[in-house]
Amino acid sequence: MNIVQTTRKAFTRRQALCMLAGGAGVSIAAALGGGLAAQRQPHTIQEMRLLMGTLVSLTLVGADDHSVRATATALFDRMAELESIMSCFKTDSQVSILNREGCLSAPSSELYTVVQHALTISTLSGGAYDPTVKPLSDLYAATWRTQRRLPTADAIARARARVDYRNLIVTANELRFAQPGMGLTLNSIAKGYIVDAGVAILNAHGFTNVLVDAGGDLRAAGTRALGQAWQVGIATPRAGHGAGLLAEFGITDGAIATSGDYQQAYTDDRSQHHILDPRTGYSPQELASVTVTAPHTALADGLSTAVLTLGVAEGLALMRRFSGCEAYLVTKALEVVHTPGFARYASASLD
Repeated sequence: MNIVQTTRKAFTRRQALCMLAGGAGVSIAAALGGGLAAQRQPHTIQEMRLLMGTLVSLTLVGADDHSVRATATALFDRMAELESIMSCFKTDSQVSILNREGCLSAPSSELYTVVQHALTISTLSGGAYDPTVKPLSDLYAATWRTQRRLPTADAIARARARVDYRNLIVTANELRFAQPGMGLTLNSIAKGYIVDAGVAILNAHGFTNVLVDAGGDLRAAGTRALGQAWQVGIATPRAGHGAGLLAEFGITDGAIATSGDYQQAYTDDRSQHHILDPRTGYSPQELASVTVTAPHTALADGLSTAVLTLGVAEGLALMRRFSGCEAYLVTKALEVVHTPGFARYASASLD
């Protein structure tokens, strides 16, 4: 069985998840079996498009190329539409308008829903997860980009004073910051939501055996060929610690996401990186990566970041509050801890 990784540089956050498929050379490669029009010699196709700053890969099956490709186009168009609403990098997005003006009237229903999901995780994690962390994230990124160093303690304290999810006022008619200088980033949850929306498009068009991979945010529906589950592997978060997988497992009708300290490290030892604890202003110190399985990609996406920030004990306690979700935690010492339900997945370990 070949190990086929997503099309990114080695050991980015999203490459902790790698798809396993025989004889394939792309990020997701496996014929889908059963389901749609099997009697009519269905076609399996793979489509890719650059969206949300990553390569989005789609695998699905249909009765003819025209229907499959038309549906793929509808999926990518819908994902691009949602990106244009929620991206903090597009200057005309609703999130950017909120960040620039401090208030957004008549937010889209999709943005309202994602913000509500984010605030739920914020509340249950005691603020370890906070979508208003943008002032801190921007400070670290700008200081590193311009000076190749960490921000000063005073600068961190000033930025942290503008971070508090409880100061984001949310109604169906308005999003508003209660304090000047705040900012919203949905990077740790919007991609998952957009993947879920894409799968909903596929299901609405009658495609039930599909898999969407947005740079490692994975959502599976149905199965591969011959009714087989989609096979997923969790790679080590540290290069040079063996080429094997920490675990591999099959998944059907679910989602997976990973957060790690290796996507954008600000120190050689990865003690400071792009994931920041809003309560302290610094990166969490216990975990190197967290992989979460959940019914929906948005939830898996948000929980993986929250658990990494909380650490082992508090992170596992948070996971117990979410039915149908499991977590696989890797410490900085490369020790593995997982929720009890993850035991049925793991078929390999560090030992």
